[in-house]
Amino acid sequence: DSSTERRKPLFDLLSRAGVAESGLEGLLSVSKTKSRKSSAEDWLRQADNLERNRLWAHAEKAFLKGGDEKRALEAGGRRLCDEAAVAPKEARSAAFHHAAIAFMLCASREPEERARGVSLVRAARIWCAAASFASSSRAAGFYARAGEVLRDGVDPPRLVDALSCFVGAAEQTPKDKMAWATAQGLAARALQDSGADAERLEAAFKPLSFLAAQAEKATLEQLVDAMAPLLSDFSVSGIRWEEDK
Repeated sequence: DSSTERRKPLFDLLSRAGVAESGLEGLLSVSKTKSRKSSAEDWLRQADNLERNRLWAHAEKAFLKGGDEKRALEAGGRRLCDEAAVAPKEARSAAFHHAAIAFMLCASREPEERARGVSLVRAARIWCAAASFASSSRAAGFYARAGEVLRDGVDPPRLVDALSCFVGAAEQTPKDKMAWATAQGLAARALQDSGADAERLEAAFKPLSFLAAQAEKATLEQLVDAMAPLLSDFSVSGIRWEEDK
């Protein structure tokens, strides 16, 4: 029982037969008797154990039985991610999309700011995974959702990551002027947000190169003007840039 890998084939077989779920209550508390129903604490204790062993489907059910909807959603999101990873290619996009929604719902029930941000960032990353298996129009929507979460949902905003998502959305629908305008509108803010952080500024250059290829002259000049003081900061901070950067 202590080896997740060794017990998984049998547990999966029982689960498909409906035995694992129907017999789960019998595993909850060695001290309880048949005359006493499992308490919420019993279910949550068992859910913790199932979660530690990465048995997401059963942890999800146990958390629901114990009344912890937020952790049930998190376990459900992880279950959907695992299912998406092994699903046929044509079904992966929808499975990842559902997983992202689960983490968004989890975030909405999280009172603690930092933990809420973790769930939101996870949802954004999963939407990007969904986009990689979707048609162009649906991929654009997934990238845009991820960008909105990173721009508007987390505190502080992750503007460079959001910019990458919005550029990804625009790349999927290159004739959509609104998509490019959204990305271009965020570009200067993302550069300013990068400050003097070399890694973050370098991360911004890739989406900016795509923007530059699409931008009209006036927009391109605005991007250059926004970048100039930042590059000046790098020159005086002693950071050495290679020729190709």
